[in-house]
Amino acid sequence: MVQLQSAKVMNSVSNESLVKFKKETLESDSFNKLVKGIETSAEAGKNKFTYILGEREEPRILGVFAESLKLAGYEVKDTPNTSGNGIVVKW
Repeated sequence: MVQLQSAKVMNSVSNESLVKFKKETLESDSFNKLVKGIETSAEAGKNKFTYILGEREEPRILGVFAESLKLAGYEVKDTPNTSGNGIVVKW
């Protein structure tokens, strides 16, 4: 028989998993690609960069990116016409 865990236990598991996901996302090649894109755009005299998810990238990473970018003072918006598969970063 399967035993149901308490909501408190499942909440703890969920929170731990989210913290791990955020940490891994900010250490990922995808985040490095985002940072490099921002730096390259700034060096070219631009004040925004559009990041579009690759076909194998988890859409949830955009929320982690947006949270981190906003904490660093950037403006982040969804990209138009990409069905939530990208963000526009402005500085």
